[in-house]
Amino acid sequence: QFLEIVAYEGARVGVVPGAESANVIYKCETLLQAGGIVDYTIAATPSDPPTLEPGSYFTVEISAPLGPNSLGAIFTSSILTQRVSLRFD
Repeated sequence: QFLEIVAYEGARVGVVPGAESANVIYKCETLLQAGGIVDYTIAATPSDPPTLEPGSYFTVEISAPLGPNSLGAIFTSSILTQRVSLRFD
């Protein structure tokens, strides 16, 4: 659930007029680091938010391995991924 919240917050930043990809990455990294998440990846589509046309969608996907981000996980080789898409108006 935390990864979904981070993806949502990153997508919210990305659909603000004038937003840059660095703004999206910064928001996501700040939240992930505050939550103690390690070894994560952040992907944004499109990778350049200023190219968004009205009515198109901006997507942020966050992935992180379960093993180093949990206490005593059984499925230590699993990767958790959450994706959120928001419409740019």
